[in-house]
Amino acid sequence: NSQLKIIDKFAFFLSSIKSISLPSSVTQICENAFSECYDLESIEIPLDSQLNFIGDYSFSYSSI
Repeated sequence: NSQLKIIDKFAFFLSSIKSISLPSSVTQICENAFSECYDLESIEIPLDSQLNFIGDYSFSYSSI
């Protein structure tokens, strides 16, 4: 029942997360949010997702 709407700039920058499951309430992934997450292998986006914006370089230097 998450109410998370925005994953802000550099939120996970350089983190060692391997995967993330986004709540359907997320509408924006801002620039560089997951950049340089070298271990990031997967992102689960639900079918009923409200995601409508992915910023520049959000996944730069990751395998996504």
